[in-house]
This record gives sequence, structure tokens and C-alpha cells, in this order.
Amino acid sequence: MRGIVSAGVSAGVPEQSQMVLEDAGMRRLHLLAERAAAGNINVLIVGETGVGKEIMAETVHRLSPRAKAPSCASTAPPSPRT
Repeated sequence: MRGIVSAGVSAGVPEQSQMVLEDAGMRRLHLLAERAAAGNINVLIVGETGVGKEIMAETVHRLSPRAKAPSCASTAPPSPRT
């Protein structure tokens, strides 16, 4: 089942920039991002290299009331496993 996230349109994002979510887990993740964006909270996104943390951070920022302000993303180097 394919779902097109419509939240981007209401946030002023062009239709061609909408995410197409085919996986139910990714749809749940995007709904969680929408909930986080609606709150006045800091969000920490963690995960392995290449899983889309920066894309998710941009999505949360874009959907937030502060979307017109600059976003602040930081990257920490991986710590060695002991």
C-alpha cells in the first residue's frame, strides 16, 4: 500500500516535494515527526549512518511553526565501541 504524505502541502511545500511512504513503519515514523513538530520541544534523532536522520530532521523543522526560521542540526562523530 502506498501513501502520500499530504502534510507537506499544508506547510507550503510544493507537491513534487511530498514524501511517498510505502512502508507502514515509515508512515508511523512520519506521523511521529508531525507530532514532534507540533510541540515546543527539542528533538534528538539518532540512528546508524545512512538511515535518513538529516532528512527526518528537515521534515520535523519544515512541519513546525518555526519553519521560516533557520534550523540547527549538529552531527557528532561516532564513538568507538568498547
